[in-house]
Amino acid sequence: MLHMQDSVTDIVLSGKFATIGLYEIPSLKNKMKAKMLLEFFGLSELAGRPFKHPFSSGEQQKTLLAGHLC
Repeated sequence: MLHMQDSVTDIVLSGKFATIGLYEIPSLKNKMKAKMLLEFFGLSELAGRPFKHPFSSGEQQKTLLAGHLC
């Protein structure tokens, strides 16, 4: 279960804290790692969009994988 209104970046960052949604303010280091992972997976252009935005299933999977790696 995800908060579909959260941005792609927030979904990735929530993986760092093993939560659904962000309940802590991520550090600059965490934000930089999330940005790097989004770039690695080719998702930078989607970073600020809500996760509920129509994405391909591959983009959704990459977002969730980036969260696990964060």
